[in-house]
Amino acid sequence: MHPDFFAYLKRLELMAFFPGYVLWYLVVMTLSERLSLKDTLKSRLRYSLPYSYAFIATLYLGLQIRNIYPDFSAAHVKQYFGFFLPLQAWAFLALLFWLPGLAKRAGFTLLHSIVFFIVIVKDLVVYFRNTASPEAYDVLRNDMQLFTISLLLNIIAFAAVLVIPFILKTIKRGIIS
Repeated sequence: MHPDFFAYLKRLELMAFFPGYVLWYLVVMTLSERLSLKDTLKSRLRYSLPYSYAFIATLYLGLQIRNIYPDFSAAHVKQYFGFFLPLQAWAFLALLFWLPGLAKRAGFTLLHSIVFFIVIVKDLVVYFRNTASPEAYDVLRNDMQLFTISLLLNIIAFAAVLVIPFILKTIKRGIIS
């Protein structure tokens, strides 16, 4: 198979995880400002954003590990990442948002995810320039489906990051009591 095809598949994997965060980030920040929520709830929502983004990056890392499983030999890993995109390296950098120092700056996660969102915007521009091209339509349709999946995945990850600490506290109280 052609290397460009593998690069395209890796790009599709990235689009299923990261670009939906931009929209979700803006929704959470806007709602936390516009709604009359308690300050503790506002700060909790904003505090959870970077960790949900890091969780998405962890899920992406898990997908990559699953793709090379069970052959973790150097030759197989080199072959798998032979079509390594700079976007993949950028995606793995999102794992750094697990660090509390970076997680305090939620705006960095937005800047990080805008790179993936720009890829979708680029495909939109290409589509509107080449409206007669069926290939451009197929790429745009794939991008929009993956953007929707990414948005849903980011919402679920955000909910998990919000709910899991409460579940763990409840379990801990039950064990100690």
